Amino acid sequence: MKAGNIMSFVNAITKDMSIADAESSFMSQGVIALPVVDNNRLIGVITMSDIARALPSHASTLSKWEIGYLLDNTGINKLIRKPLSVSPDMDLSEVVNLAMEKGVYSFPVIDKGNFLGMIYEGSIIKYLSDEINRSTVKVEVNFRGDRA
Repeated sequence: MKAGNIMSFVNAITKDMSIADAESSFMSQGVIALPVVDNNRLIGVITMSDIARALPSHASTLSKWEIGYLLDNTGINKLIRKPLSVSPDMDLSEVVNLAMEKGVYSFPVIDKGNFLGMIYEGSIIKYLSDEINRSTVKVEVNFRGDRA
């Protein structure tokens, strides 16, 4: 199985988005990491953890309106990280080994510099679960304990 076969197609975000808009994109897509692109070229990745770290502390004396204003007017550009990426023809076993070795749980899929999609740990687990279910031999047992 190749990386390109299990990647998810997500709507990328841009480096000039506000933290509030990026957070909204995370929520609407239900993912943990989003690619940041410019003309379909990967600039980096931002995670929900990055967003959470950028939020003011709960102990802050800012009002909810002040916090809202900050999130609407603060860009994500300082939160963007350079990710490890994979190619669409990389074997899934190599992707899993890379994830284990580096402790990374999502990868942008890049082909000739162009962003194609994302691989999330959930995609890998679903694929492996489907393979296990497909290859499991089902044995029926009658009441006497004999194989049917």
